[in-house]
Amino acid sequence: MLNRLKEKTKHFFLERGYQVDRLHPLWLMRGFARRMGYSLLPLSAEFPLHPPISGQDLLILRDPDFQKSIQAVEKHTLLDVARLANLWSLAKMTGPGKMLEIGSFRGGGALHISNACPEREIFVFDSFEGFRNLKSGLDDIFGRDWFKDASEEVVQTLFKPYNRRLTIRKGFFPDSASNLDLEGVSFCHLDVDVYEATRDSLNFLADKLTGRSLIVLDDFQRGAHGLDLALREFLETHKSFTTFPMFPGQAVLFSQELWDRSVGI
Repeated sequence: MLNRLKEKTKHFFLERGYQVDRLHPLWLMRGFARRMGYSLLPLSAEFPLHPPISGQDLLILRDPDFQKSIQAVEKHTLLDVARLANLWSLAKMTGPGKMLEIGSFRGGGALHISNACPEREIFVFDSFEGFRNLKSGLDDIFGRDWFKDASEEVVQTLFKPYNRRLTIRKGFFPDSASNLDLEGVSFCHLDVDVYEATRDSLNFLADKLTGRSLIVLDDFQRGAHGLDLALREFLETHKSFTTFPMFPGQAVLFSQELWDRSVGI
């Protein structure tokens, strides 16, 4: 009788267009554990000493503005929720000043940053043609045909429903910033991945930053050796700057002098 009821239930859902799969015993165990107040997540075979990450108690994930922004950008960015959460929190720590995203692809990251601080002006830079130069031995994890399936119009359309002070520039940064007033930058998301682009961007930005300013670099210590080298070189020649790694694969860069000056020390 039980089997007949199960078959009727299965056909009921099939006839209404639902996929019906047999539930794995592991899911039954997880359901039971949840009822007992526990969460069962598999440990990685590569990193057996590391417990899984639970974000259920993180306040940012319950922030309705953050949730709304994630829904708006999730199909327009390659950034995961953890990195988007870092950008959201750090952008709010900075300012007042201009906000930049260098290496925007389809604009999801830029819109997310703008959503965090909607009153600020934002500048979006991307070649929309992929990479210009890839250094052998440094930029090997990237391909010349990557990040070409986007355009200035795609980013413009993404921002269209929002009343933001927005400037989009196509081309390779910092050449694409010519004739723009970029003095007073308080936040920059630098997502250019490779050695030359990272080096040139950091050197350009060094004297454009204002007090309480931050640069967040994406793909730090994730196999993008050119980016890591460019950051080390920058720190060697700009002694007032320091950097900290952030999980999972970002670095935050700032000038202690600029932060001290902004609080009157």
